[in-house]
Amino acid sequence: MHVKYPKYRWEGPAVVKTMELQVETGLSSRPQLDSNDRAALTSTQQSDLNKEKVKVRLQNEKYFRKHPEIPLLLESFLQKVLLKKPDDIKAFAASYFTDPRLREIINLKLSERQNEDI
Repeated sequence: MHVKYPKYRWEGPAVVKTMELQVETGLSSRPQLDSNDRAALTSTQQSDLNKEKVKVRLQNEKYFRKHPEIPLLLESFLQKVLLKKPDDIKAFAASYFTDPRLREIINLKLSERQNEDI
């Protein structure tokens, strides 16, 4: 039995087998934690996890502030996807992100955005 999920486009052997097992058994391959399961993590582990989450979010925020072209790149890509509604999203993404004019296009959008802020 071969099952396709729109969520999983890459169909390597491990992914296909996992999806087949999920369909046959009704079970997810990932363990599910009940939100009320207080024994899942110790209080120290939960505290460490929360600190790590905050640290990663701050690192991400700093990175995005240093690279304002990233949100523009994603915004531009999503806008084109929503307008064109390509049948093959992988091919469309490959074409978009390998376009030799992409750097020029994003830099132009970045300049326009900076001029709007003035």
